[in-house]
Amino acid sequence: MSHTPAFTSSACTIGTKVGRTTTHTLSLRQLVVLDAYVATPDDHALAATMGKGGVMNVELRRLFEADQAVRQGAVDVAEMRRSDATRRARVRAILDSGGAVEAADFYHAAMVFQHGETVDEIWTAHEMAQRAADMGEPRAKWLCAASLDRWLMYQQKPQRYGTQFVSVDGRWRLWDVDLVTTDAERAEFDVPALATQRAKADRLTREAPPPSQ
Repeated sequence: MSHTPAFTSSACTIGTKVGRTTTHTLSLRQLVVLDAYVATPDDHALAATMGKGGVMNVELRRLFEADQAVRQGAVDVAEMRRSDATRRARVRAILDSGGAVEAADFYHAAMVFQHGETVDEIWTAHEMAQRAADMGEPRAKWLCAASLDRWLMYQQKPQRYGTQFVSVDGRWRLWDVDLVTTDAERAEFDVPALATQRAKADRLTREAPPPSQ
């Protein structure tokens, strides 16, 4: 099943511009993707306060925390992907049963699906991030941009905001970026300036080289 962009949410509206790009043609199967966001205890405390008087889904929060924890320290990529698939299946079941109600619930679900293996799974992440942003979850703005970028990247298209880093020949590299997007537009979604993101790739290569697949 394919999707076409239909971004209509008020808190996370993303346009459909196509502009100049620097193009690379690398198989995604050859790439290790850097996930730039890892939760902190303060984030968890913030999430617990979100919503409009309801109760955050504790299981979704725990699945989110497990998703983040497996990305810290030494990473076994094969095992991470296996556990990611298990978490996505459980999150899908919770969503289908109506278990996500609060903004934090949709944010947690979005982050788990952000680590999906298919275009449709990443699109689910984008939809959940949009919903969380519309409901007032501040962290979801960045995830709206990041999920759109990854959705484009999985189709071998340039990303719009510059949130996605990939491993190529033992180095981190920013995936191809649509050069029409401005830094002001990035800032609207809590994404650093493009020059900052490019410098980050170089810094990460020095300080935290990509894991082997």
